[in-house]
Amino acid sequence: MATAYAAGMIAGRPHLHGLTWLRAAAALLVLAYHVELTLALPKYLAHPVLPAFRWGQAGVQIFFVLSGFVILYAHHHEPQRDAAAIRGFAVKRFRTIYPPLWIVLAIVVALTLAIAGLRHWTAIDVVAAFLVIPFPRDLLLSVEWTLRHEVFFYLLFAGFLWNRRIGGTILLLWGGASLIAAATMPLAWPFDFVLNANHILFLFGMAVARLHLNGVAHGRRSAIVVAILLFLWLFARDPGPVAQIRVFETLAFGTAAALLIHGLCAPPRWNRRMPWVEACGAASYSLYLIHYPLVSLLSRLAVAVDRLYPVPALVYFVGMVVICQIAAILFHRWLTVPAMAAAGRLTDRVYVPASATR
Repeated sequence: MATAYAAGMIAGRPHLHGLTWLRAAAALLVLAYHVELTLALPKYLAHPVLPAFRWGQAGVQIFFVLSGFVILYAHHHEPQRDAAAIRGFAVKRFRTIYPPLWIVLAIVVALTLAIAGLRHWTAIDVVAAFLVIPFPRDLLLSVEWTLRHEVFFYLLFAGFLWNRRIGGTILLLWGGASLIAAATMPLAWPFDFVLNANHILFLFGMAVARLHLNGVAHGRRSAIVVAILLFLWLFARDPGPVAQIRVFETLAFGTAAALLIHGLCAPPRWNRRMPWVEACGAASYSLYLIHYPLVSLLSRLAVAVDRLYPVPALVYFVGMVVICQIAAILFHRWLTVPAMAAAGRLTDRVYVPASATR
């Protein structure tokens, strides 16, 4: 998601192109998941197209592991008990997450007001969506639930930046408690948010980042092979009408993602650019934000076209994925990048990095 977008774009560190490839793949998995579920609805094609992609929601687990990796990789060098470092961390996270999200939410709100009014929303729904604060429902943008967990992780990571020992202990206790609670008891709001099993995945990513920063390079090829085999086995399982990502699947997909990231932190001869894949990876956050409303629109269009010119369902599936990916690249270039730059100029007026004063 948003933090994963910044992978490899860290000043003073090698660009990890392999993580860009993984970002692109994770975003495409989530996109394919929503295309599959949407087209299978009775009001659209009413039958599955590529049922294996019902496991595509595992792209979310990949993003969580990536986020944990990138955050530690980017900020492990920050001094402890440094208010300027904490402010810098908060400003960078704000620039990355909020401007593109606000653009999408503004469009969603405007279109909904024009078409249906605010019959299903309250003012609290809108405020919670724009601020990305914990909330029991996501009526404006259904995928925003992941960003809420990511922002929660940022808050705890800020404590880690302030004091490594205490903050690290809190992170470990939080991850462990989330895993145990999710595995052993049904939780209601807000406990199902605070103690969500996905939180352990941030720690998976941080663990891989620590290995990379310590120069541990053993078994990278084997890690890639095991990760691919694990992903293939998980995707080969019968997903049922709606694939359920339970604690087992969370850990399995998270483990596969962690192994793959370890393998992709490759030596220079493997760390090569692939321009088209990099374009998709750079636009992964934009794709994550815009794809769900766009998939709904394209599904309606597919039904209308199919009545006049019936074609195989696979054509609609592939066409929707391609259109959404192209739209995300354009959204990233024309809206996300300028919005982030504008946010950077705005925050620079009130925040001066500590390094600039030394």
